Amino acid sequence: ITMFRYYLILSLVALQSATIITTATAQLQQATSQKVNYLFDQDAAGTQCQKTIDENDDETFRLFCINKPRSFKLCSVSCSNALHFEGTVGECNPRRCSFYGHNFETADGKKLSMSRVAQGKVTFVGIVPLWEAQAQYFYELMDHVQSLESDRTEAMLLPLYVEDKEPVVVKPKEDGEVTILKTIETSDLMSHPFMTFLQSLKHTSGFETFDIYLDRPVIFAISHDGNVVERMVAPTKDTLMEAVQKYSKGYMTSAEM
Repeated sequence: ITMFRYYLILSLVALQSATIITTATAQLQQATSQKVNYLFDQDAAGTQCQKTIDENDDETFRLFCINKPRSFKLCSVSCSNALHFEGTVGECNPRRCSFYGHNFETADGKKLSMSRVAQGKVTFVGIVPLWEAQAQYFYELMDHVQSLESDRTEAMLLPLYVEDKEPVVVKPKEDGEVTILKTIETSDLMSHPFMTFLQSLKHTSGFETFDIYLDRPVIFAISHDGNVVERMVAPTKDTLMEAVQKYSKGYMTSAEM
Protein backbone atom coordinates (compact mmCIF):
# COMPACT_ATOMS: atom_id res chain seq x y z
CA ILE A 1 0.00 0.00 0.00
CA THR A 2 1.58 3.25 -1.07
CA MET A 3 -1.13 5.84 -0.53
CA PHE A 4 -1.96 7.32 2.84
CA ARG A 5 -4.33 10.14 3.49
CA TYR A 6 -5.14 11.96 6.66
CA TYR A 7 -8.47 13.51 7.30
CA LEU A 8 -9.41 16.37 9.55
CA ILE A 9 -13.09 17.05 9.31
CA LEU A 10 -13.20 20.77 9.94
CA SER A 11 -16.88 21.19 10.44
CA LEU A 12 -18.69 24.37 9.72
CA VAL A 13 -21.54 22.16 10.83
CA ALA A 14 -20.00 22.35 14.30
CA LEU A 15 -20.91 26.01 14.48
CA GLN A 16 -24.43 25.36 13.26
CA SER A 17 -24.84 22.46 15.67
CA ALA A 18 -23.29 24.13 18.70
CA THR A 19 -26.60 24.70 20.47
CA ILE A 20 -27.73 21.13 19.85
CA ILE A 21 -24.42 19.72 21.06
CA THR A 22 -24.54 21.89 24.19
CA THR A 23 -28.09 20.72 24.92
CA ALA A 24 -27.16 17.10 24.35
CA THR A 25 -24.14 17.43 26.61
CA ALA A 26 -26.22 19.00 29.38
CA GLN A 27 -28.75 16.18 29.15
CA LEU A 28 -26.06 13.51 29.31
CA GLN A 29 -24.22 15.16 32.20
CA GLN A 30 -27.48 15.49 34.09
CA ALA A 31 -28.08 11.76 33.57
CA THR A 32 -24.60 11.03 34.98
CA SER A 33 -23.79 14.01 37.18
CA GLN A 34 -21.42 12.16 39.50
CA LYS A 35 -17.73 11.72 38.78
CA VAL A 36 -17.23 8.64 36.62
CA ASN A 37 -14.26 6.63 35.49
CA TYR A 38 -13.96 5.32 31.98
CA LEU A 39 -16.12 2.28 31.24
CA PHE A 40 -15.05 -0.02 28.42
CA ASP A 41 -18.02 -2.40 28.19
CA GLN A 42 -20.93 0.03 28.34
CA ASP A 43 -21.96 3.68 28.27
CA ALA A 44 -21.81 5.32 31.71
CA ALA A 45 -24.85 7.43 30.81
CA GLY A 46 -26.77 4.32 29.85
CA THR A 47 -29.78 4.69 27.60
CA GLN A 48 -29.38 8.48 27.56
CA CYS A 49 -26.64 8.08 24.92
CA GLN A 50 -28.96 6.27 22.53
CA LYS A 51 -31.70 8.76 23.32
CA THR A 52 -29.36 11.60 22.39
CA ILE A 53 -28.54 9.84 19.10
CA ASP A 54 -32.25 9.33 18.36
CA GLU A 55 -33.11 12.97 19.08
CA ASN A 56 -30.29 14.40 16.92
CA ASP A 57 -28.67 13.54 13.62
CA ASP A 58 -25.60 11.31 13.33
CA GLU A 59 -23.28 14.22 12.50
CA THR A 60 -24.27 16.11 15.63
CA PHE A 61 -23.54 13.12 17.84
CA ARG A 62 -20.23 12.53 16.06
CA LEU A 63 -19.23 16.14 16.75
CA PHE A 64 -20.24 15.70 20.39
CA CYS A 65 -17.92 12.70 20.63
CA ILE A 66 -15.00 14.60 19.08
CA ASN A 67 -15.37 17.99 20.72
CA LYS A 68 -16.79 17.51 24.20
CA PRO A 69 -14.22 16.59 26.87
CA ARG A 70 -16.49 14.16 28.76
CA SER A 71 -17.99 12.43 25.74
CA PHE A 72 -16.06 9.18 26.15
CA LYS A 73 -16.65 9.14 29.90
CA LEU A 74 -20.38 9.34 29.29
CA CYS A 75 -20.84 7.40 26.04
CA SER A 76 -17.67 5.40 25.38
CA VAL A 77 -19.21 2.56 23.38
CA SER A 78 -21.67 4.76 21.48
CA CYS A 79 -18.92 7.25 20.60
CA SER A 80 -16.59 4.49 19.42
CA ASN A 81 -19.37 3.22 17.18
CA ALA A 82 -20.09 6.74 15.91
CA LEU A 83 -16.44 7.30 14.91
CA HIS A 84 -15.88 3.82 13.48
CA PHE A 85 -14.86 3.29 9.86
CA GLU A 86 -14.26 0.08 7.92
CA GLY A 87 -10.97 -1.57 8.83
CA THR A 88 -8.10 -2.75 6.63
CA VAL A 89 -5.96 -5.88 6.66
CA GLY A 90 -2.55 -6.20 5.03
CA GLU A 91 0.23 -8.77 4.98
CA CYS A 92 3.97 -8.29 5.18
CA ASN A 93 6.21 -10.42 3.00
CA PRO A 94 9.27 -11.04 5.21
CA ARG A 95 11.50 -10.76 2.13
CA ARG A 96 10.66 -7.09 1.68
CA CYS A 97 9.45 -5.76 5.04
CA SER A 98 9.95 -6.39 8.73
CA PHE A 99 8.11 -4.95 11.70
CA TYR A 100 10.86 -6.22 14.01
CA GLY A 101 13.54 -4.28 12.17
CA HIS A 102 12.22 -0.96 13.49
CA ASN A 103 12.97 1.10 16.60
CA PHE A 104 10.51 3.68 17.96
CA GLU A 105 11.40 6.62 20.17
CA THR A 106 9.56 6.74 23.48
CA ALA A 107 8.22 9.85 25.23
CA ASP A 108 11.30 9.90 27.48
CA GLY A 109 13.72 9.72 24.56
CA LYS A 110 14.65 6.04 24.69
CA LYS A 111 14.81 3.76 21.67
CA LEU A 112 12.35 0.87 21.78
CA SER A 113 13.37 -2.12 19.69
CA MET A 114 10.47 -4.08 18.22
CA SER A 115 12.63 -7.19 17.96
CA ARG A 116 13.16 -7.03 21.72
CA VAL A 117 9.68 -6.22 23.01
CA ALA A 118 7.17 -7.39 20.41
CA GLN A 119 8.24 -10.71 18.92
CA GLY A 120 5.84 -13.52 19.69
CA LYS A 121 3.10 -11.18 20.91
CA VAL A 122 0.15 -9.41 19.35
CA THR A 123 1.27 -5.79 19.23
CA PHE A 124 -1.08 -2.82 19.30
CA VAL A 125 0.17 0.50 17.97
CA GLY A 126 -2.36 3.28 18.52
CA ILE A 127 -2.01 6.53 16.56
CA VAL A 128 -4.12 8.82 18.72
CA PRO A 129 -4.81 12.49 17.93
CA LEU A 130 -4.50 14.63 21.03
CA TRP A 131 -8.15 15.61 21.41
CA GLU A 132 -9.20 16.02 25.02
CA ALA A 133 -12.22 13.77 24.64
CA GLN A 134 -10.39 10.80 23.15
CA ALA A 135 -6.69 10.66 23.96
CA GLN A 136 -6.84 9.59 27.61
CA TYR A 137 -9.72 7.20 26.97
CA PHE A 138 -7.95 5.23 24.25
CA TYR A 139 -4.75 5.11 26.29
CA GLU A 140 -6.69 3.60 29.19
CA LEU A 141 -8.62 1.26 26.89
CA MET A 142 -5.37 -0.10 25.45
CA ASP A 143 -3.92 -0.40 28.95
CA HIS A 144 -7.02 -2.29 30.13
CA VAL A 145 -6.74 -4.82 27.31
CA GLN A 146 -2.99 -5.12 27.89
CA SER A 147 -3.59 -5.86 31.57
CA LEU A 148 -6.05 -8.63 30.68
CA GLU A 149 -3.77 -10.18 28.04
CA SER A 150 -0.29 -9.26 29.27
CA ASP A 151 1.20 -12.63 28.30
CA ARG A 152 0.07 -12.29 24.70
CA THR A 153 0.15 -8.57 23.95
CA GLU A 154 2.35 -5.49 23.79
CA ALA A 155 0.89 -2.01 23.38
CA MET A 156 2.24 1.37 22.30
CA LEU A 157 0.51 4.71 21.91
CA LEU A 158 1.78 7.25 19.38
CA PRO A 159 0.32 10.68 20.28
CA LEU A 160 -0.43 12.85 17.25
CA TYR A 161 -0.39 16.61 17.74
CA VAL A 162 -3.27 18.32 15.94
CA GLU A 163 -2.51 21.85 14.78
CA ASP A 164 -4.75 24.64 16.05
CA LYS A 165 -5.90 22.47 18.96
CA GLU A 166 -4.99 23.07 22.60
CA PRO A 167 -2.36 20.39 23.34
CA VAL A 168 -3.45 17.56 25.61
CA VAL A 169 -1.07 15.43 27.64
CA VAL A 170 -1.86 11.75 28.07
CA LYS A 171 -1.39 10.89 31.73
CA PRO A 172 0.21 7.46 32.17
CA LYS A 173 -1.09 5.26 34.95
CA GLU A 174 1.32 4.43 37.76
CA ASP A 175 1.06 0.73 36.96
CA GLY A 176 0.31 1.28 33.26
CA GLU A 177 1.63 -1.23 30.74
CA VAL A 178 1.22 0.82 27.55
CA THR A 179 4.39 2.47 26.27
CA ILE A 180 3.82 6.09 25.26
CA LEU A 181 5.92 7.04 22.26
CA LYS A 182 7.25 10.48 21.40
CA THR A 183 4.51 12.87 20.24
CA ILE A 184 4.73 13.72 16.57
CA GLU A 185 3.24 16.50 14.48
CA THR A 186 1.16 15.80 11.41
CA SER A 187 3.92 17.14 9.15
CA ASP A 188 6.28 14.44 10.48
CA LEU A 189 3.84 11.55 10.42
CA MET A 190 4.79 10.10 7.04
CA SER A 191 8.47 9.91 7.98
CA HIS A 192 7.82 7.94 11.17
CA PRO A 193 9.28 4.39 11.00
CA PHE A 194 5.90 2.82 11.72
CA MET A 195 4.45 4.53 8.65
CA THR A 196 7.41 3.22 6.65
CA PHE A 197 6.45 -0.26 7.77
CA LEU A 198 2.80 0.26 6.79
CA GLN A 199 3.77 1.35 3.31
CA SER A 200 5.46 -2.01 2.70
CA LEU A 201 2.29 -4.02 3.32
CA LYS A 202 0.23 -5.81 0.70
CA HIS A 203 -3.51 -5.14 1.01
CA THR A 204 -5.55 -8.31 1.51
CA SER A 205 -9.01 -7.24 2.65
CA GLY A 206 -11.20 -4.40 3.84
CA PHE A 207 -10.77 -0.72 3.04
CA GLU A 208 -8.11 -0.23 0.36
CA THR A 209 -5.73 2.05 2.31
CA PHE A 210 -4.34 2.40 5.84
CA ASP A 211 -5.69 5.91 6.37
CA ILE A 212 -4.83 7.92 9.47
CA TYR A 213 -7.35 10.46 10.76
CA LEU A 214 -6.86 13.64 12.71
CA ASP A 215 -10.22 13.55 14.45
CA ARG A 216 -10.30 9.94 15.68
CA PRO A 217 -7.81 7.27 16.74
CA VAL A 218 -6.57 4.37 14.65
CA ILE A 219 -5.20 1.31 16.41
CA PHE A 220 -3.18 -1.24 14.48
CA ALA A 221 -2.94 -4.89 15.54
CA ILE A 222 0.22 -6.67 14.39
CA SER A 223 0.14 -10.47 14.52
CA HIS A 224 2.46 -12.44 16.78
CA ASP A 225 4.88 -13.08 13.89
CA GLY A 226 4.71 -9.54 12.48
CA ASN A 227 3.28 -10.71 9.15
CA VAL A 228 -0.32 -9.49 9.38
CA VAL A 229 -1.58 -6.01 10.28
CA GLU A 230 -5.16 -4.91 10.87
CA ARG A 231 -6.21 -1.26 11.01
CA MET A 232 -9.07 -0.56 13.43
CA VAL A 233 -10.71 2.86 13.61
CA ALA A 234 -11.94 3.91 17.07
CA PRO A 235 -12.23 0.28 18.21
CA THR A 236 -14.15 -0.94 21.22
CA LYS A 237 -12.79 -3.25 23.90
CA ASP A 238 -14.52 -6.18 22.22
CA THR A 239 -12.81 -5.40 18.90
CA LEU A 240 -9.37 -5.31 20.55
CA MET A 241 -10.01 -8.55 22.44
CA GLU A 242 -11.09 -10.23 19.21
CA ALA A 243 -7.83 -9.07 17.59
CA VAL A 244 -5.84 -10.70 20.39
CA GLN A 245 -7.61 -14.00 19.74
CA LYS A 246 -7.30 -13.67 15.97
CA TYR A 247 -3.60 -12.81 15.77
CA SER A 248 -2.09 -14.81 18.60
CA LYS A 249 0.04 -17.84 17.81
CA GLY A 250 -2.04 -20.42 15.98
CA TYR A 251 -3.92 -18.08 13.60
CA MET A 252 -3.76 -18.66 9.84
CA THR A 253 -2.94 -16.05 7.21
CA SER A 254 -5.08 -15.72 4.09
CA ALA A 255 -2.34 -17.47 2.09
CA GLU A 256 -2.46 -20.48 4.42
CA MET A 257 -6.25 -20.85 4.43
